[in-house]
Amino acid sequence: MIISKTPLRASLFGGGTDYNKFAHQYGGAVLGFTLNKYIYVSAHNPCAIHDHKIRLSYSKSEYVDHIDMLQHPSVKGVLKFFDFDSPLDAHIFADLPAKTGLGSSSSFTVGFVNVISHLLGQTMSAKELAKLAIHIEQDLIGENVGMQDQAHAAFGGLNLIEFLPDGNICAKPIDVSEDNKSLLSQSFRMFYTGTTRFASEIAAKQIGNISNGLSIEYLKSLKKSTYLAEDIFKNESGDRFLKSIGELLLTSWEDKKKLADNVSNDHVDSIIERALVAGAYGAKLLGAGSGGFVGLIVPDDRLYEVQNALKDLIEIEVAIENNGSQIIYTG
Repeated sequence: MIISKTPLRASLFGGGTDYNKFAHQYGGAVLGFTLNKYIYVSAHNPCAIHDHKIRLSYSKSEYVDHIDMLQHPSVKGVLKFFDFDSPLDAHIFADLPAKTGLGSSSSFTVGFVNVISHLLGQTMSAKELAKLAIHIEQDLIGENVGMQDQAHAAFGGLNLIEFLPDGNICAKPIDVSEDNKSLLSQSFRMFYTGTTRFASEIAAKQIGNISNGLSIEYLKSLKKSTYLAEDIFKNESGDRFLKSIGELLLTSWEDKKKLADNVSNDHVDSIIERALVAGAYGAKLLGAGSGGFVGLIVPDDRLYEVQNALKDLIEIEVAIENNGSQIIYTG
């Protein structure tokens, strides 16, 4: 039995610049952190006398005798990549629902790659995990996804991650004081909009607008905000640090909305407006767009007012997770 534990993530700056159409020409850069909310994957090789060769349990159960019969695209892609031919019993558990803007699909892919590679006696670095998960999602199963979710899940922590035109990935831990890191963790708040969405469908339009040149300048601005945020982390502190991060978050969110007309909607705009009026320093929708979680930067002295303004929504308390995908049990 092998069990992996892989964090979800909050993307703060640069989302969209990690799509191949942009990154391979201009280079992409994102800044965000992993959360103390996880995807767990357990897998083992059962004895050969079971009724089915592969048993897979997630929101539904699959019992099949061959990889090609599987419906779960990522599981099928990973097993085919590794040419996995042994009996398999795998289970997937999640702290938060899928399709909510926290990178759960890619976190799962990273975690499943981690489990299967260990079952096969292989050890992969964080960069290898990220790049293989990207290859599986983009090339093998044809998802409209970028590269940051897989990288965050694999590396873990608070990072600036660069996607170079040559295909290389560079994850740099942010040079930040423990006080600022603690302040960010305490002031970052997540509220569920009440709606889910398929990220691949939302991303398809954004990728199309990169191809036709409509969003290039906005993406360049989003990339610039990533490095501006890095400077704020390094050079400011206390409430000024929080306010600067919050204001930049809101500015970059306005750029993000211009990537496609399906990034935001009236419901999301209303939530963010209510939070800002109540005293939040900054806000954005997490993930590709349209639904999921809104992330806020809220100073401690305005927390009650913001929570009251959004009392119709579910708040999920989170903190920064310093580790990426881990194997937490072998036996």
